[in-house]
Amino acid sequence: MISKEHFERGELKFIISELATYYYDIPNSKRTQLTEKTIESWYYLWKHGGSDALEPKVRSDSSQSKIPKRLQEKIISLKNENPQISLDSIRDHIQEQGVATTKTPSRSSIYRLLSQKGISGSSKPTDIIERRKFKPSSASKCYCDKLRINLNENEIWLRKLLQGKLQLDVLTKDFDNLIPQEDIRVLYDCIIKKPLRYRNRAVCILAVSKKIARKIISDYLFISPSTIDHSLKLYQSGGVEAVISVHRNAIPKHKQQEYIDKLFQFYTHHRHLMALIVLLGV
Repeated sequence: MISKEHFERGELKFIISELATYYYDIPNSKRTQLTEKTIESWYYLWKHGGSDALEPKVRSDSSQSKIPKRLQEKIISLKNENPQISLDSIRDHIQEQGVATTKTPSRSSIYRLLSQKGISGSSKPTDIIERRKFKPSSASKCYCDKLRINLNENEIWLRKLLQGKLQLDVLTKDFDNLIPQEDIRVLYDCIIKKPLRYRNRAVCILAVSKKIARKIISDYLFISPSTIDHSLKLYQSGGVEAVISVHRNAIPKHKQQEYIDKLFQFYTHHRHLMALIVLLGV
């Protein structure tokens, strides 16, 4: 580019675009490529001013602040009076006092001014702040005690059940002679291991058996009373197996024929096994 004084139409743009695709080792920078706009601006700077024009220029106003003189004095005065004051506090003070004749200076402008004056940081050591353990007021303590009192034993028991804090032996003891031990074990596994639907069914059965009000169960599980009744009907009609099994009636109608076909296919491929099971009376 430098060796040529004149370029054909579009030739300069083509060369600049090609140079922008190269990778460069740029000192003090993580960038490895230059944009077309940067290369073009450097070329025209050199063309009109030579190599000296490419030297970085120091701003003549780099040590001057655009904040009005009267406002600068106020900011410096605030910082000297209270070295710990923040930039936001200085801006708030200027706005409240109406010192600024135009708009309030930004945080960065205030920081640059203080940096130029050498007072941007804290010139005095900060005092040690005593931190004490929080103690609730008597009113808040009474309110918390009242909340604890309002939780009856049944609600506490239900919370522990949902959180998995009740062990199997404790449940077996709670429902002695009310629910068979094997059913309690299966319901406990539903609460600990099964998906949400089966967990809710198991909780409903245990909670109602413990004579916990349906309103409380509904509030804790976010389900309707009719859902609670449905879980109880499943258990009363089909036992614990009905609670954890999937019935054919629960299969959508558009999949019922597919369900029947799979059953027939299973029987066809395993008819010898099925005959053996019938003969053995398993």
